[in-house]
Amino acid sequence: MYGFLRIPTESEPKKRINWLICFRWLVIASAVFIVLIIRLFKPNIIHATSLFITVAALCLCNIFFLTFSRWKRFKENDSKHYVISTHIQLIFDLFFLTTFLHFFGGLETPFFFFYLIYVSIASIFLPRTFDLIYAGLASSLYLGMLILEWQEIIPHYNISGFRLPIRFQEPTHIFTAGFALVATSFLTAYFVSTIVARLRERENELIGSNISCEVRAKELAELNVRLEEQDKARAQFIWMVTHELRAPVAAIQSYLKLILDGYIPPERQQEIISKSERQAMQQLELIGDLLDLAKLHEPKFEIKVEPVDIAKLLEEVCDLMSARAGEKNISLNVNIEPGLPLVDANMEHIRHIWMDLISNSIKYTGSNGIVTISLSRGSDSLIGTVADTGIGIAEGDIPHIFDEFYRAKNAKSIERHGTGLGLSIVKRVLDKYKGSISVESELGKGSKFTFEIPLAQIK
Repeated sequence: MYGFLRIPTESEPKKRINWLICFRWLVIASAVFIVLIIRLFKPNIIHATSLFITVAALCLCNIFFLTFSRWKRFKENDSKHYVISTHIQLIFDLFFLTTFLHFFGGLETPFFFFYLIYVSIASIFLPRTFDLIYAGLASSLYLGMLILEWQEIIPHYNISGFRLPIRFQEPTHIFTAGFALVATSFLTAYFVSTIVARLRERENELIGSNISCEVRAKELAELNVRLEEQDKARAQFIWMVTHELRAPVAAIQSYLKLILDGYIPPERQQEIISKSERQAMQQLELIGDLLDLAKLHEPKFEIKVEPVDIAKLLEEVCDLMSARAGEKNISLNVNIEPGLPLVDANMEHIRHIWMDLISNSIKYTGSNGIVTISLSRGSDSLIGTVADTGIGIAEGDIPHIFDEFYRAKNAKSIERHGTGLGLSIVKRVLDKYKGSISVESELGKGSKFTFEIPLAQIK
C-alpha cells in the first residue's frame, strides 16, 4: 500500500505509468461506490445506467493501459515514450471525468473539483510548462460541457430533488461555476508546480550530494587500501632493514669475540680483521643506500641541480670500472655520441645511476662477457643504455626489479651479498628529474637497461 501512496519522482517515468494505472483503479472503485450509495438511498435522482457504462468503459481502457505497459517493446523504450504515455492517460482521464460529470448532473454535480486532482498530477509528473496547459484543458472541458448543455446541444441530466432543473440554463450560475473552476485550476497548477519545482531542486541537490559522497567514499576506500599497502610495505621495510643491518654487525661481533677470546691464532688474525672490514663496508654501503632512499622519499627534499655533463661522468665511471671488468676479462665497450648537451641534475645522482647500472652488469656477467654502454640524444632528452651478456632476468622478476630490497633468485645465487636498493634508487632519482627507466632481458642471455633524462632548460 505504501508503494502506491509514494508518488514517483521525475527520474522514475516507468513507475509513473504504474502509479496512474493504480490510481485509476482507485477512481473506478470510488465512482462505483458513490453511484451505488446514491442509488441505494436515492434510487431515482441520477442516471445510474449511463454512469455505470462510463465507469465500465474506463475500466476497459485501464486494462488496455495495463497490458500496454507490460509490453516488452514498450518496457525497453526510453523515457520519452513514458512521457507520451503519461500525456495520453491524463488527457483520457480528463475526458472521462467530463463525461462522468455530464451524466452526474453537469452544473449541478458537486464533484467538479476532481479536475484539480488531475491538474495537480500533471503539475507533479510533467515539466512546469505543462501545468498551465492541463489547467486550461480541464477548464475548457468543463466550460465546454456547461455551454453545450446550456445551448441544449447535448442533453442535461438533472439530479432530481438536488438542484432546480433550469439551473444549468442560467448564465450567472454557469459563469460562477466556470470562473471558480478556472481560478482554482490555475492557482492549483501554479502553487503545486512551484512547490514541485523547489522539491526537484532539492532532490537534484541531494542526488548531487549523494554522488559526491559516493565518490568521496570510493576515494576514501582507495586511500584506505593504499594506506594498508603502505603499512604492510613499511612493516616489511623495517623487517628487511633490521635483518640487513643485524647480519653484518653480528658477523663483526663474532669475529672480534673470537680474536678477543684467543681462539684465533696470530697468523690468522689479519684474515679475520679483513673479513670484519668487508662486513663493515657492506654495512656502510647499506646505510648510505638507506640515506639516499630516505632523501628521495621526502617530497619536500630540495635537490641542488646544475648543468651536468653526463658524458664526462660516464667516462669517469668507466675508468673506475675498467679494473673490475678486467679482473673478469669482460670487454667494456663505450659509445658516446659527440656534442651532447648538458642536463639539469645533481652530479652525484647521475654518477650513482652510471655506477649502479654498470657495476651490476659487470657483477652478473661471467668471464669473457661483454658490457656495452651507450649515450645518445633523443628529441628532448639524453638516452643512456647499459647492456650485458650476463645471467639475465627471469620474466616473473622483471615487474619487481625496481622494488626496494628486491633481488632476483639467480642474482642471489651468484652474489649472496646485496641490498636490493640500487635499482630502486636509480628509478627514484630518474623520477625526480621526470625521467624514466626500462629493462629488456632474457634469462641466460643478458639484460639491457635504458634510461632517459630531460635536457637542461634553455634560459
